[in-house]
Parts: sequence; structure tokens; C-alpha cells
Amino acid sequence: MFGNKKELEKEKRTKQEQEQEREKKKTKEQEKEKKKKKEQDQKQEQEKEKEKEKEQEQEQEQELTSIVGFGSNIYFGIQAEADHKKKFSGIQQNFTKEYVAKATIEIPNYVDKMKNGNLEEKYKATQQIRILLSVEKDPPIENILKCEGIFTTLDQFLDLDEKQELQFEALWCISNILAGSTEDVKRVIEAGSLPKLIKFLDSSKNALQEQCICAIGNIAGDCAELRDRVLEHEVIPKLIETLKSNTTTRIISCTLWTLSNIFRFEPQPKISEIMILMDLLCDHLNNESTDIAQEACWLLFDLTRYDQNNIEHIMKTDICKKMAELLNHPLKAISVPTIRFFGNVVTGTTEQTQEAINSGILPTLYKLFQKRDQNQRKEICWTLSNICSGTVEQIQEVIDNNFIPLMFEVIEKDSYPVQKEVYYLFSNIIVMGNPQQMNYLIMNRAIEILFNALTSDDAKIIIASLESLLKILKVGDIIVETFNKPVNPYFTHFNELGGIDIIGILRRNHNESVEKISKYIMDKFFPDFESNLSDNEEDF
Repeated sequence: MFGNKKELEKEKRTKQEQEQEREKKKTKEQEKEKKKKKEQDQKQEQEKEKEKEKEQEQEQEQELTSIVGFGSNIYFGIQAEADHKKKFSGIQQNFTKEYVAKATIEIPNYVDKMKNGNLEEKYKATQQIRILLSVEKDPPIENILKCEGIFTTLDQFLDLDEKQELQFEALWCISNILAGSTEDVKRVIEAGSLPKLIKFLDSSKNALQEQCICAIGNIAGDCAELRDRVLEHEVIPKLIETLKSNTTTRIISCTLWTLSNIFRFEPQPKISEIMILMDLLCDHLNNESTDIAQEACWLLFDLTRYDQNNIEHIMKTDICKKMAELLNHPLKAISVPTIRFFGNVVTGTTEQTQEAINSGILPTLYKLFQKRDQNQRKEICWTLSNICSGTVEQIQEVIDNNFIPLMFEVIEKDSYPVQKEVYYLFSNIIVMGNPQQMNYLIMNRAIEILFNALTSDDAKIIIASLESLLKILKVGDIIVETFNKPVNPYFTHFNELGGIDIIGILRRNHNESVEKISKYIMDKFFPDFESNLSDNEEDF
């Protein structure tokens, strides 16, 4: 009735084991939940700590920034089409002429208080000088610099580490003086301030470090001679280290801008950290801040202007691919240096040019060409012209992407600076291309266009056009020999378009190369030509 006793005991043990298993499982889940909660708490604590550090940094910044009345936009990015080698630091003051004239009268008094006043008076007077140096148009730099002892006083303030507000104002003043003329920059350097300026590269205060970087950039951007004075202090490794260690948008932007100024002049400095810099630039091209992205693009443009080795270093990274993605960026401040960057790259080796093509730039350039202004159309034509000085295959890439019909439209509609690049492009295709590519241009009025180019005032354009016409005539001679033709098939074009007369006249051109090439063409292909040009007529 009650079953076997052993079976009841077994059933009882089974229930106990199941209960124990449930308890064990429950304990494990509780431990897992506790561990998860602990990890979440630790993560929240870490985030709070980071937020706290950020707030502390902002408070430190505020100590220096709030007292001088400038906001978060201390750094102004470069203008896409403007010369970006100099900049005034901070918010430029837009005062009336009357106010500036009145304040300028007080400059000697301000300088006197800077030298002889108490600490508060020194600070306020230096601040007034800084404000005047930040005037947007025609700041009274000369009125300030002619005051006796101004450099010595500012230089002394740079040593006041315990008075960082005053130190910062002095550094800001010097940075804006350096945004002036070459003579102004030389005055600062001759006053011995450069070593003291550079020490702020190591400052733990972002505001001081940024002013220092801006000052270095203004010196380096003036001329090669003054740039080299900066390089004597080994600033490049420190600037690269700043890019690695600092996460502040303004400082990264300003550092990239300063490095761009350092590399803008020949000869470019050779640095052992070049690959480190390339990797950093590769990262900054993806930065959410357009200020950082645009400065990275300008730096890459400057790095590739003169040194083919730098282009080779770039080929070892993903920079070409990332720059190609930025070609169609809506901001001209990014798209312009990107187009120019690729224009530089394709002046390099055949392999470097092919790398640029492989990154997919041609379809994007085609779209850009149809919607951008004259300046950017000129940049694109220059880039295409450089590609067409490469291999037959690279020339064909340009043709296959339908650029040639656009180039003929340029000849019809665009301004001469754009047309000039197309003349070079056509010349490169004819001289470097194969007969089929050359004939493709000839069938689209290329010979007529080259004759028009011969009327230019630019000797280089004339020479390039003459070399193209010479190549056409030589190919015509090959056709005569190969296919047993009675006459060079291109003679008719030359005669009907009046080209023989134009080239004949150019034999008396004042440029030696023009004269030599045109004489060679006439002697070899048109020996019976008689020019009506009298000895008294001016050179063509």
C-alpha cells in the first residue's frame, strides 16, 4: 500500500538532491548578478572619475580663459582659399576706428604700468595691450613695439610661473605680435624670447601650451629663415608628442597647423618620426572635428609639396584611401587641400600615381569638376594633367572617365588660368600617349586648340604646344612610311588652320627654346615656307 521502503527513501533522496541543485543554481545566479553589478558599479565609478578629471581640466582652463574674455573658439581654422600661414590667436576684437585711436593714445601709459605698476596694474595693463593686439583690422602693433622696454617686460612676465594669469596675457601678446610682419617676428626673436616661448610646449596648462604652439606656428609660417630658427630648438618631436598625448580639439588643430607651416618651405626638414606622424594624421582624418580634419588635410598637402620620400611614406598607410573619401566633402576647407594633395601625389612616381588612381579619385573628380568654382576646376585640371604625364594606361584612365569632353568645354567657356592647365593636359596626352589617344584628341579639334595656345604670352605654354605639334607631325611621317601615303596626313590641318604661318613667325620669338623648336619644325617639315615677317616687325 505504501510502497517499498527503499523506493521511498530513494525518492526522498532524489527530491533532496533536486532541491540542493536548485539552491546551488540560485546561489550561482546570485553570485553572477553580484559580479555584474560590481562591474557596472566599477564602470560607473570610472566614468565618474573621467568626468571629474574633465571638469577639473575645464576648471583649470576657466581660471585662465574667463579672466580674459575669450570663449571656446580661441583657434580659428584656416580659410580654404586664403593664405593660412599666419593667424591672430583668440577672438579678434572688432572695435570702431575711434575707439582704437583713443586706446592707442593710452599705449605708453599701459606700458609704463606694465613696467612700474603693482601686480594688479601690470595684469590689467598687459590685458589692454593684448586687446589692442587683437584688433581685427590694422592692430596698432607698431605703436606698441616702439615703446621702450616692451619686449623686456613681456619677456620677464613669461618667467612668472606663480602668476599664470599675467604669464598667459604676456604669452598671448607675443603670439599676436608674431602674427605681424617679418620685421615684427625678427624683433621678438632678437629680444631673446624664443627659448622662453618654447618651454611652454611642456606646460600642463592647455591654454599656455596652445598660445605657445600658435606663436611657434606664426614664426615658422613667416619664411624659411625664421622657420629654421624654430627648428634649432627641436620642436617637431615635441609637437608630435603633443598630437599623441593631448585630446583637446583646439590644441590638436593648432599643432597640425603649426606643423603645416614648418613643412611649407623648402628645404623641408627631415625627421625620424615621420611614420609616427603619418599614422597620427591617418587617425585625425577621421576626426569628428572638422577643424582637426581640415588641418590634417593641409598638413598632408604641405608634406607632399616637395619631398617625394614623404609621398612614399604615405603609400605605406591608408591615407590615400581616406583622403579620397574626403574629396567630396561639403567644406571647401577640407576639399581644397585634398584635391591639392592628390595633385602633389600624382607628380611622384608611376607607382605613386597609380596608387592615387586606385583609391578611386577619378570618378569623384569628375563629379566635382561639374559643380565647383573656377579655382577648384583649375586644381582638378592640374591633377589630371599630372596623371597624363604618366603611362599610356594612366592616360587611358582619364579618357575612360570621360574627362576629355569636359576639357573641350573648358576651352570654350572657362577663364584662361583653367584653360592653361588643359593645354598642358592635351600636350601630355599627345606627347606621352599612344597614336590612338593622340588621334582621339585630334578628331576633337586638338590641333586648332594647340595653335590657339601658340598665341599665349606664356612661353611654357607655347613650348608645350610646339612639342605636341612636333609629335603629331612625327607620327604623320610614320604613317606616310608605314602605309605608303603620299603626304603627311596632318599637313592639311596645319595649312588650313594657319598653323604654318604662326610657327614660322615664332622662329623670331625672344624665347630661345620657342625659337629653337619652331625653327626645327619649319626646317624639317616645311622647308619651303617663306615668312612675310620683316626684320623690323616685333617678336610674336
